[in-house]
Amino acid sequence: MKVNDPVLAPFTADEIAAARKLAASRSASVVAILEEQAGLPPEAFTERLAATLHYPVANIESLHRWQPAFDLLPFAEALRGQVILFRDEQERLRLVFGDPFASDRLAWADERIGAQFELTLAHHADVAAYLVGRHPRIMKFDVVPSSQLAPVVDRRNPQARGGACLGQLGGSALPRDLDQEIQGLSVAIIDAGDDTC
Repeated sequence: MKVNDPVLAPFTADEIAAARKLAASRSASVVAILEEQAGLPPEAFTERLAATLHYPVANIESLHRWQPAFDLLPFAEALRGQVILFRDEQERLRLVFGDPFASDRLAWADERIGAQFELTLAHHADVAAYLVGRHPRIMKFDVVPSSQLAPVVDRRNPQARGGACLGQLGGSALPRDLDQEIQGLSVAIIDAGDDTC
């Protein structure tokens, strides 16, 4: 697919405004609502969003190929902010993020890092999957990158769309201190011991 493909035409201001309004009423993220309304596979959605906002794109393979710069942005802070600082093949710093509408996170990262970096968009599930996969205490869940997801399913309404389960990490399945550390982390997960989703 190419940017001039109708599927990848940039999102309009009206589409983004409608997603913002609906996100506020649902207490959801704008990026999640925009993806739901677009009805695109994760890779196509990310490409379309990147075309709209003029960001380069990283896929899950890039995240695994690049070296995390946890010396400049420690893992715990990256996890809380849902952003990851990487060194790419040319040793350039790239701040990878999945929610371009969370401007407070990007401003925080800019101030926290104190070095030049290139903002790079990835699918929000890929950012979360990468971070969860790097956490030494999360072993119960199999993390699913966005490339393996069919359209997103909300665990509360799994009949709505086919595909993997989208859940919130947290709650009674995790130790209390770990639950607090990653509270609210949205990731596409399949509970390894639960085949009900």
